[in-house]
Amino acid sequence: MTTLAELSDRVQSALGDDGASTWTQAEIETWVTEAVRDYSVNFPRVASDTKDTTLNDQTYGLFDDFLGIVTIEYPDGQVPIKYLERRNHQSDLFNDTEGFYDVIIRDDEAEPATLIISEKPAAGQVIVIEYLAIHAIPSSGTSTLTIPEEHEHIIILYAIYQAWRQLTSKEMISPTSDSSQVMAEMNINTSTALKDYQEALQTAKDQKTDGGINENWLMDKWDGRDGY
Repeated sequence: MTTLAELSDRVQSALGDDGASTWTQAEIETWVTEAVRDYSVNFPRVASDTKDTTLNDQTYGLFDDFLGIVTIEYPDGQVPIKYLERRNHQSDLFNDTEGFYDVIIRDDEAEPATLIISEKPAAGQVIVIEYLAIHAIPSSGTSTLTIPEEHEHIIILYAIYQAWRQLTSKEMISPTSDSSQVMAEMNINTSTALKDYQEALQTAKDQKTDGGINENWLMDKWDGRDGY
């Protein structure tokens, strides 16, 4: 797998700035990290984790990287596997009824999303949660990225756009040349870099197979099924 530093080096090369004379490694790594966050919105990774139940407790905080539910298996170990269906927790048909769950997603980033199950569980049972997640946010140059290799060019193009955007902004604030042509060319380069990124992102979206995760990823495969 590719590290943050390795992908950032590729960005420097693509910019023709291998010696980091125009953009520092730290700047490039910041933009690559931003690109990972942006990429996650369009192509979240699928993760799996568990929650151990507490007696009669129907609510459980979800994970920091949580974006949306894929499946909820509860209780663990059933044959065949028992998946819960999503139902509005405010419905009269939710509480004390087996087989349902709901998720509350808050706008406040300090408050994690909350899973609610419809029945009061026994202690020590296991809820298996398969969910859509933000890709791993790199914390240092040696951090390994979870972006698929075939999509790394999207991350590179995002960073290139940000590099040109920064350079153009600096030139507008403190011109190094009196030539309006220089400024015009920099604006064109910035616009072209943005277009290249957007087109690469759209191409990747178009190439997603119909058998993949539903585009409406904040919901799940049960939503809207029974109208409750």
